[in-house]
Amino acid sequence: MELVPFSTSLRSGQRVYVREVCPADRGLLTIGFAKLSERSKHFRFLAAHSRLTEAELDQFTSTNDVDHVAIGALAENGQERDPAGIARYVRLNRTSSAAEFAITIVDRYQGQGLGLLLFGVLAKFAVISGLDEFIAAVHRDNAAMLGLFDELDGRRVFLGGADVEVRVPIHDDPTLYPDTPSGGAVRAAYRIAEIG
Repeated sequence: MELVPFSTSLRSGQRVYVREVCPADRGLLTIGFAKLSERSKHFRFLAAHSRLTEAELDQFTSTNDVDHVAIGALAENGQERDPAGIARYVRLNRTSSAAEFAITIVDRYQGQGLGLLLFGVLAKFAVISGLDEFIAAVHRDNAAMLGLFDELDGRRVFLGGADVEVRVPIHDDPTLYPDTPSGGAVRAAYRIAEIG
């Protein structure tokens, strides 16, 4: 499986270039992480997190396969491409049809539809790999992400403390996503993403 890289516009008009993450992207991940606010870092890692470790960089940029896929977006600003967001999933185990997933969007590009775009591209990969559910741990104060998952028929399970587990169904037929703004955005991502 391989994503054909593509460019598209976010709601703000910002152009982004979307492609698979690869081992050579360690530097881009480090730059993107440095542009996250402390709040965004906390929401992503559910704890204070001052830097990405070498092990995390290895894990986040490992080569994609049926059990792990990472998609990144670069903001196109003139001749420059700045890290804007990343989404990835890891299958729970070899026989599972569910995967843990996470989305991280640089603060400057939040609220423009990038998270849903990356979710949709990632979901299209996932169904090709035989997955039917994404599972995420979300901070209870991350209202934007919880609202997005609610619109995609996500089910919440309170884990205690500040963490909520959300289980989001993924569909091979994009018409099965709810008739909500989030569902519409995922359907649009399915149309745009070409995976060969």
